[in-house]
Amino acid sequence: MYFEKQATLWESSDIEKLAGTEEGVYLEFKKPSEFVPNGTFSREMIAKELTETVSAFLNSDGGVILFGVQTDRNKTDKKIELLKPFKAWSSDNTLEHLGISYTVSQIRDLIYGNIVPKPTGIDVKSISVPTANAVTTIFIITVERSALGAHQSAKTMRYYRRTGEGDVPMLDFEIRDVNSRRAGPLLYLACKVSDTAGIPFEEEWKKSVVDMERDSRGQNIYRVNFVVAASNFGRGTASIARFDIGLPTPWQVENYSPDGTNVGAYWVPKSGLQYSVGNRIIVFWTPGKCPDIPLPYRGKKISEQMVAWQQVIYSVADPPAHPIWPNSGRRVIGVLRLQRQNNGNVTPFLWLPWRAFAGDMPETRGAVLLLERADKLYVFNYEMDDVSWWHHAEDEGKFEALKQKFGVK
Repeated sequence: MYFEKQATLWESSDIEKLAGTEEGVYLEFKKPSEFVPNGTFSREMIAKELTETVSAFLNSDGGVILFGVQTDRNKTDKKIELLKPFKAWSSDNTLEHLGISYTVSQIRDLIYGNIVPKPTGIDVKSISVPTANAVTTIFIITVERSALGAHQSAKTMRYYRRTGEGDVPMLDFEIRDVNSRRAGPLLYLACKVSDTAGIPFEEEWKKSVVDMERDSRGQNIYRVNFVVAASNFGRGTASIARFDIGLPTPWQVENYSPDGTNVGAYWVPKSGLQYSVGNRIIVFWTPGKCPDIPLPYRGKKISEQMVAWQQVIYSVADPPAHPIWPNSGRRVIGVLRLQRQNNGNVTPFLWLPWRAFAGDMPETRGAVLLLERADKLYVFNYEMDDVSWWHHAEDEGKFEALKQKFGVK
């Protein structure tokens, strides 16, 4: 079914097949003309309308939003709107003609920035479609049923559920019922660099910096201690978890937990993950939401690099590990001793992508920025709505499309 398909897999032919279909529990049309009241384009109205529907799909059973499409009124029931076939679309009722300009990243940021708590499982894709006498861009937004509990639109301060009639504000008992889904763990990962390897840091993890150690033999190798920790923002305890961490080349692991600390995590160096996920990744971010990125690098919105994947299995079956309790702060799951050759050809600006899995809860993703400046290594941690990343295994064509769009050589 169309509502079980992620946005990245949609093509224009998928939308054409829906011609004559009406809105429903899993499908919502957003027409360009809705957002030009009195002839003036309203971004505030787009934010309000999109977040209401996204909240409703998250709190119900998921669904698809087609933004930028054109519809007809049903002849027998004027309340019902049917999706027009492309050949019947009017060129003066497109996003472009009405002066409505958005990118995939902007729509994604609009959604993630106005839904509370921050959701997962939302995918956005733009597609060019032929109309009667022009070509226009539309957006496909797919929303998965949330396992995190009820989500609220920050624009209206309300929770919504999806019905055959559209988006409906939720009653108290409905909100509590949806919140009962939030029974499992939801893990996030953060990293730090430190002079001492085994300290369980409790201070702010947003940024850390350390002087890189130089090898005494000719000063041709840099070394740092790299601390990895997990937090649990769900309601359930994580006793067993898996983390996939992509170390950017040319950094390599010299050894694990150099101070001898046993944190109950088993590291799989250069795991088979590199064959299923790939070892080239593209990281994409919104500079305005990452203010700590130094100015010389902030203008770049995309970065392509090689990584060597490491896999971490955390289990309380290996004492003295302890469960990752909800809202209990960070638990160190590993300390790595990293090194790289100082050959003078190192890109100073690299990303460390990660994925976290725990039980049946949705996968979470993020990326950590590593920046080298004047023999120092800086680490910046970003929330999942600030950065995202892709790899070859997901979509071979996405690399070339993104590189062309953002001018990456």
